[in-house]
Amino acid sequence: MKKTLLLATLALSINAFAQQWTVKTPAPTMRSGCGASVVNNIIYVIGGWNGSNIVGTVEAYNPATDTWSTKTPMPTLRGELGVASVNGKIYAIGGYNGSALNTVEEYDPIANTWAAKTSMPTARSIISVGVINDTIYVVGGWPGGKNTLEAYIPSTDTWVTKASIAVGKMQNNGCAVLNNKMYYIGGKNAANTIWYNTNEAYNPITDTWTTYANLPQALWNGSATVLNNEIHYMGGTDAAYLPNYTNHFVYNSSTDSWSSNALSMLHKRSAHIAATVNGKIYVIGGSDSTNAVVNWNEEYNPGICYVYITVTDTLIINANLTGYNPVTYANTIKIYPNPTNDHITIDYGNYTSLAGYTLKIMNTLSQTVFTTAISASTSYVDLSTWSGNGVYFVHLIDPQSNTVDIRKIVLQ
Repeated sequence: MKKTLLLATLALSINAFAQQWTVKTPAPTMRSGCGASVVNNIIYVIGGWNGSNIVGTVEAYNPATDTWSTKTPMPTLRGELGVASVNGKIYAIGGYNGSALNTVEEYDPIANTWAAKTSMPTARSIISVGVINDTIYVVGGWPGGKNTLEAYIPSTDTWVTKASIAVGKMQNNGCAVLNNKMYYIGGKNAANTIWYNTNEAYNPITDTWTTYANLPQALWNGSATVLNNEIHYMGGTDAAYLPNYTNHFVYNSSTDSWSSNALSMLHKRSAHIAATVNGKIYVIGGSDSTNAVVNWNEEYNPGICYVYITVTDTLIINANLTGYNPVTYANTIKIYPNPTNDHITIDYGNYTSLAGYTLKIMNTLSQTVFTTAISASTSYVDLSTWSGNGVYFVHLIDPQSNTVDIRKIVLQ
């Protein structure tokens, strides 16, 4: 919404709102090695491995309503595929179902139908894809740790071979497009002996690759997406499958630098997908710290920065508000012991500043299992009668029903 503000001499301050992760409605299907793309602010999650079988399942997540719907399955069951959207259509490319595939299928979200398209020249899985100017670029893959780059043009249903990347590697969902360049981040070799922290960008105008600042950690099977003109790389592993991580790195192309200041994910995971909708990131599915397939769905809200303006004369300011996070909490809570097997103590610090606040504990299905008003400096929560061991999330709720802090606890 755009407004014109007439201001006399004054000081105007906009407070910073904290970044946070929020548990959202889990996906109907647990799976890893899937692909995803966004059309009209809906995230479509396609294919993958459900822990027992390779699937062609298609599920659509609407962040505005926090709801899922099941769509027509993909004709070719496969995982470790590439998924991208162009002009309102979604393209499922390559993948694995016992062998590497070169299959290309187009999904129409309006008609809820699939159509076969021209096959990719190179059969491969564990690939990454990006879209620049209505062309889909596919890089890397298995078998053999490929360095091949091929471009698919949906308008003509044709493929063109482009400049290969210097080192062949495999990486699921490791590409992100920023300022008309496709960044290919991390990966591993076919022998599971080398994990890469490389960050290379493809420029389609010059048909060349350029090396940029390395990812802070050598990783593969993480996920990358763009938010606020920066690339966010989350999770992944630096081994064949385990351990995996909660890490959250942010790349700024204008300074060619990485930051680890972004809030880590709530769960360790790899082989998941990440997508950006309306200024927030959604991380869905993947494999957990035991390599079990999950259906977790978590939302990252980056918050906004401090802005302080001193106006020394009357002026008109035209402002476009693109989004906000209504979190103004500035206290710090401590929870111990964690992990625990019978109780936790929550220390609120300066609890007098938390008048009207509520503490809520939720399970991974977003069900409330404990709630209490904050009226003392600490809360003692008896967990000895709880039957479900595992991960829980402690939410601090302000008087306006905003979640202002969230912490993970583990009941053993």
